[in-house]
Amino acid sequence: MFQVICLCVKIQPVHTNFGQALENLGQKEKALAQYKCSLELESKQQDLVLKVDSEAPLDVGRARYWCERAEELFPHHPTVFRLKEHLLTADGEEDAAELEALIASELTARPADVSLRVRLLRLYLDTERLTDAYNHAIEVENCAVPGFRDKLQWYDCLIDVFEVKNGDKCDWEFHLHYVAVLERAACLSLQEHHGGGSRGIADCVQALFSFDKALHQASNQTTPPSERELYKEFLKHVRGQLCLHLATLVLKKAKKERGNWREACRVSSPLLLLALSAPVDLQSTWLLQATETRKKTVDLWAKEAAFRNSQAGHVLLSMVFERKTQFLDRVTQFCSGNWRERVFQRIFTTRDHQQGMSNSHFVNFQGFAEPPLRLPTAIELLPHDEKSQKLYPGSLHHLVWLGLQDVTNSNKKYTSLKPGPDFKCQVFESLQLTCNNLNSAGAESLNKLDIDAFLYAA
Repeated sequence: MFQVICLCVKIQPVHTNFGQALENLGQKEKALAQYKCSLELESKQQDLVLKVDSEAPLDVGRARYWCERAEELFPHHPTVFRLKEHLLTADGEEDAAELEALIASELTARPADVSLRVRLLRLYLDTERLTDAYNHAIEVENCAVPGFRDKLQWYDCLIDVFEVKNGDKCDWEFHLHYVAVLERAACLSLQEHHGGGSRGIADCVQALFSFDKALHQASNQTTPPSERELYKEFLKHVRGQLCLHLATLVLKKAKKERGNWREACRVSSPLLLLALSAPVDLQSTWLLQATETRKKTVDLWAKEAAFRNSQAGHVLLSMVFERKTQFLDRVTQFCSGNWRERVFQRIFTTRDHQQGMSNSHFVNFQGFAEPPLRLPTAIELLPHDEKSQKLYPGSLHHLVWLGLQDVTNSNKKYTSLKPGPDFKCQVFESLQLTCNNLNSAGAESLNKLDIDAFLYAA
């Protein structure tokens, strides 16, 4: 037995497996000791080097050794960065200049890393470099770095930056960016299918309250004549977004808390009607003369407006179980008197929120007083459906949802259980319709019919 034990001590996989067992038992200190023994026997285990770096409570000297060893194998790896950051702050003091240089170095290798950008903004705030934080935030948002628009972590940080900067001297452009950030944070908070996880009802309510309040403040800003049309379109767009998000919150709350669904539909229906609005004209003279950054921003608004009209329109049509005139009569009856105050009090129930009603754009903007009493048709929603696909081109969830709406509309027309002939994927425009050689299964043979067939099957 002694010989067997002595033999096992010299076998690298034994230490690795024993370490994994200890780690699963929650004994990390003992597990790390086994991993280190395994590395001493076989130094080329790159995954174990990262594991030691990420989990070991090392002193400065040993941490520096493992950091250098890991950097040789994994330059610019997030784990290596965290260990370097730990070394910079190990003595209890943070050298802001060195830390900023470290983050800048990492950003050259990982420009789309959200956590790095957030760390840089936090560093700017901690060192009272508010202008640098604000300018960097605007720069990243204008560049539309892939992946950032779906991260609540990013928008939570941006909100902190804007709230610190917010004051009497902020101009219309600040409020444009601030409201856009709050709108996106509210949108992500309401979603149940995104990478950052879902927020609770209370968080959604707070996000919408902040958005509503900031929009009211933004609506009172004065703009120069050259930017008047841009700001006018922006306010129209975010007002529609506010109504859609309020309706979504009412329905989400009824679903989560198993509330009265009929009542939730009654409250949300006028909000969905208000959310319907014509998208911005991309051929407007003022837009054709705008900068490329402005054009990209407005193009995003157009996609979001199409998505909003598609979502609001289809949900409204799904609520109609009687004649449309009867449905609209019920909306008219609900929207009598101070109906917006009643909706506000229903959504924002805390004392602090209700005391802020005087600063609510939803309550005070007269354009929301009377919802348009007209329901869209499925044919009218079709161009919005097609354009909305381009807002979330990588989301199977959103594409399948549109297909399901087409199933519903097709059933009304043809009583079939399949999407109608109008449902096609608009995301991959450069693909050919079909391929000539049906015997080929290579990547180059992928075509639009393949994509449509996959969506039909999904």
